[in-house]
Amino acid sequence: MTLDPLTELFAKLEHRHCLPEHWAEQHPESFEGIWARSDDAEALIGLGGRVVDRRLLSRAACACAKWSLQFGSAGTAPRRAIAVAEAWCQGDANAADIWQVIADAEAEPDWAGQAAAAAAAVAVHDYPFEPACSAVRNAADVAALHAIREKAALTYIRHDDPDWLAARAIASSQLAALVREYVPCPSLDQLREAFEREP
Repeated sequence: MTLDPLTELFAKLEHRHCLPEHWAEQHPESFEGIWARSDDAEALIGLGGRVVDRRLLSRAACACAKWSLQFGSAGTAPRRAIAVAEAWCQGDANAADIWQVIADAEAEPDWAGQAAAAAAAVAVHDYPFEPACSAVRNAADVAALHAIREKAALTYIRHDDPDWLAARAIASSQLAALVREYVPCPSLDQLREAFEREP
């Protein structure tokens, strides 16, 4: 299995191991084409989230968290967190509202609650792409866990289990399509500037 080029770029930029233009020298295909084909939802939101408007990023994270609710046994707190974050995107909620729903959703015992809390945190976090990545990771975990449990009554799942990895890859691919609806492809120059601004 070959590594998604966007996964590679995200990892290298996160660890400051290269500049976007150096990565591009190794990948002659257009960046837009790589972006459009990527199945790595976390890389999409982690890269694009650094240059897109916070409200668009919040909408993307909310869409991913909402998608995960179909798989979990989440209570009302995650749904409320997503609704308040969506209201914030429209200007109908404030930071105090967001902090309250984050606390409530984080108290939920499953990843759907964590996904919703992270999606809401995009509105108030100093680096909004970080909770957006968490929302995507947790949403993918919810879907993968559901798929694995459907297959067998498991009490413990290893994160290197081939079935888990396959289910998570499918979830990430579906989430990637959602992310692209809200987060447009940035340019390599925008990414370089965004990463240069980070401490």
